[in-house]
Amino acid sequence: MPPRKHEPSGQTFGRWTVISEAERRGSSRMWRCRCECGQERDVYLVSLLNGMTSSCGCFRVERVIASQTRHGMCNTPEYRAWAKLIDRCVNPRNNSFEHYGGRGISVCDRWKHSFENFLADMGPRPSPQHSIERSNNDGNYDPKNCFWATRKEQANNTSRTRRIVAFGEALTLPQWSRRTGLPETTIRSRLRSGWSPERALETPKAKHGVKFHDDKEVAA
Repeated sequence: MPPRKHEPSGQTFGRWTVISEAERRGSSRMWRCRCECGQERDVYLVSLLNGMTSSCGCFRVERVIASQTRHGMCNTPEYRAWAKLIDRCVNPRNNSFEHYGGRGISVCDRWKHSFENFLADMGPRPSPQHSIERSNNDGNYDPKNCFWATRKEQANNTSRTRRIVAFGEALTLPQWSRRTGLPETTIRSRLRSGWSPERALETPKAKHGVKFHDDKEVAA
């Protein structure tokens, strides 16, 4: 039997090395490929042959980072922080990928393609003890969800002690409780009832026999 046309097994296409044929997707032929970084994926045969794909995405990350070297800040802590957050979100070879890109955490387009934008939004690192942290651990890297934080502040931002963002600050429930004098149970109950963080934190605790309803004090 003559060999089938376009049998690329064992061949390389960019950073892909074809391993074997994979299950078809509809009428399209698929091939299991291994990238130079170690990531394996099923890739459309036509994409391999026409050059539409050349890697799992690691090549794109390297190009983005390389394109930013002209600003002369590639040896600064701000640049290293920017490069690392991108790498752990898009590079499956990164040791932390499963905790970031692997669970859907991404970098906003404004930052992914421009270190200058990142620096303009975040400003210089306040001290050697600071690094980039996210207010919402399940949220993405973007200007609204990120801030410079010390290790102590980061330790408070675990999945067990989520931060509440209000009045331009991101603090844990115990921290807001100490700041406002409101019991943690009161703040938590208000948030679960659909109150905005600002309303939950700035509304005084009702006096005995009185409760707050729709921002008005009424008899209980």
